[in-house]
Amino acid sequence: MDLSYYTVESNGTLLDAAQAIASNHSRCVVVVDHGKVIGVLSEGDLVRALLRGTDIYSPMQPFIHHGIVFLEQREMGRALALFRSHGISLIPILDEELKLHDVITLNELLTQVQLISPGTGA
Repeated sequence: MDLSYYTVESNGTLLDAAQAIASNHSRCVVVVDHGKVIGVLSEGDLVRALLRGTDIYSPMQPFIHHGIVFLEQREMGRALALFRSHGISLIPILDEELKLHDVITLNELLTQVQLISPGTGA
């Protein structure tokens, strides 16, 4: 998986984040500084910034969420619980040095989950 679609450098602009979000289709980007994950920026964060009158070429720094939800390994059961409890659309997989190794997107998880409708007998 090419993780560059899911990341932006911390010194980037809101436009950089918007372009990454448009490319990765997960409504969120992981913000890195010298290879270390420092936070996330969501599509909603971008909209709120723009509604306040912030220029699209402004630095993204003030809008980064530094308290990120992450896993240390791909665990789809835990990912599902985190998606449900936090209302997020992307979970970074980080090592002990907070370096990004993978991501789990909500879309990826939903394609793996088989929903059984009541009364179908499945």
